[in-house]
Amino acid sequence: MNPRKNTVNDSTDVRDPVQTSVGERTDGRGRASRQIPAWVRRWGRRLGWRFERGELASRKSEVLDESSKTASVPNTDAPASDVTQSSPKPARPVASAAGSSGELGVLSLLQRYLGRNLAQFLASLAFYTLLPIPFPQRHEFHRIARFAPVVGLGLGLCLGIADWGLGALGMPLVLRTAIVVVSWVGLTGGLHLDGAMDSADGLAVMDPKRRLAVMKDSVTGAFGVMVAIALLLLKFAALMALPLDPVSRTVALMAAMGWGRWGQVLAIDRYVYLRVEGKGAFHKRQLRSPDDLWPGVIALLGLSALFIWLFPFRWILAVGMVMGGFAIAFGTGAWFDRQLGGHTGDTYGAVVEWTEALLLCLLTLL
Repeated sequence: MNPRKNTVNDSTDVRDPVQTSVGERTDGRGRASRQIPAWVRRWGRRLGWRFERGELASRKSEVLDESSKTASVPNTDAPASDVTQSSPKPARPVASAAGSSGELGVLSLLQRYLGRNLAQFLASLAFYTLLPIPFPQRHEFHRIARFAPVVGLGLGLCLGIADWGLGALGMPLVLRTAIVVVSWVGLTGGLHLDGAMDSADGLAVMDPKRRLAVMKDSVTGAFGVMVAIALLLLKFAALMALPLDPVSRTVALMAAMGWGRWGQVLAIDRYVYLRVEGKGAFHKRQLRSPDDLWPGVIALLGLSALFIWLFPFRWILAVGMVMGGFAIAFGTGAWFDRQLGGHTGDTYGAVVEWTEALLLCLLTLL
């Protein structure tokens, strides 16, 4: 059988022109490469590889072809046997291709994990605040409750910066504190405050069987209005009593809003949800215990650790934020559970509001 001429470089082509079977491919040296075994494809998919049948063999063939192209062009006057002997052995490029595929698989998994968590964090911001959050991809509201404490820390930081800026402009303390409290309600859309008001109306009913029905009613009663006034007054008075330095006020706001939302996550995890449907029903169904409790705890402990590192002489305030925040968050959730025999979306909001107000009051003593 006479050798064929290669149309690319006019060199003698010594490959066998006979086609291989359907289940085989040819590599750069003309030998048949069989399909990838099933167990290789299975483990490759777990590592993030995306290949069809025979794709790994085709990648190997592409690497071999590239390496043969970069080699020196053989002399066309030389016989076919010399061309065959002068072709390089591409064993090293094949190994590098396999290694790069593994690295790409790990990177794709990491990118996919970070992208999912980022989408859930943005969804948590959109759910718990009125901030205009852009969504580069579809809404991902799965397990967003675990990011609630982080959202609270961010909101507290924003309020603290606004308070410092108004103070730098010379605004009186009373006025800027009132603006902070109003902005506090405005950033969240009154979501948690509305829950605290509905919970107060329900608990004011003497008949325990009617409490859930009263809480579901959108009409606010007298007890709900009184609780809203009490909560806003406690927050305003506590902020007025805090030290005037902007760092202490900012850290106090961050701790109150962070621990308040962590108390909500704790209530979702520990106690029974009393309704079949509702705002908090999907939180209860999707929460993973105790995995979803740790992100908030780590973030809040990190806040106290950073405060101790920056101000070692004020370590009592940092320790008080942790111990007081945990105790109040746990206690408010347990109290509502004892009164109703479980929790609803309204009581989740009530836990947030009462934990925030009581923790601010406690921090004025430290």
